[in-house]
Amino acid sequence: KPVERGTCRAACEEHCVLEPPSVLPDDIVLPWTISYRWTPRSYNFASRDLLVFYSGTANSCSRDMLAGLFREGFDERLKELASIKGSTLALEERILIFPPEFQLLQTEWSELAFRSRLCLVPDGDSPNTGRLIEVIMHGCVPLIISNRLQPPFHEFIDWPSIAFFLKEEEIPNLSKVLSALARPKGLRRIAERHSNLVGAAHLLHFDGGGINTLFFALRDRAKKLRTMPD
Repeated sequence: KPVERGTCRAACEEHCVLEPPSVLPDDIVLPWTISYRWTPRSYNFASRDLLVFYSGTANSCSRDMLAGLFREGFDERLKELASIKGSTLALEERILIFPPEFQLLQTEWSELAFRSRLCLVPDGDSPNTGRLIEVIMHGCVPLIISNRLQPPFHEFIDWPSIAFFLKEEEIPNLSKVLSALARPKGLRRIAERHSNLVGAAHLLHFDGGGINTLFFALRDRAKKLRTMPD
């Protein structure tokens, strides 16, 4: 369960170790280099039949909590949702959060990301993971679960307009959060963020605008250094 250490509340005690900081004020947080990129299928939103999807290794306490929270009934949901055709589950029940021992092929992971409206992105070995960029390239709106993440290119991308953010201590309430997002108002919020993903995807891919974004970030740092007093 979540722990509390002083003023810090997180999924586990090691996530409350904030000194020395992992990101300094003038650091430029870069996106991971990945093989996926935005495709015509990424634009599609209305036909995505899964509410939320997640699959990953058990390399953080946040991921362990997610696995424990959604393990019950997973096999039945997987059988029901393995095919788009014939599912009788309501949208708020169309949740596929894979236990870490269930390893997906990359093609299987990609297909499920294309079918999902939301993709969970918890901390992994570090708060900034390649999975964040991968889900964006699939047009899957990120639901980021972290107390420590500084998103890539945060000065150039309006992250609240393309993603949802959840604190680690709120993981036990995730089912209620997802139920709210499955209602009409919540689905509109997801759709709004999805419509903004394509611009962010361009800035986050180094074959797209990523190099230019890095150039502008470096230029801003250089200007700041030149104006600093001796």
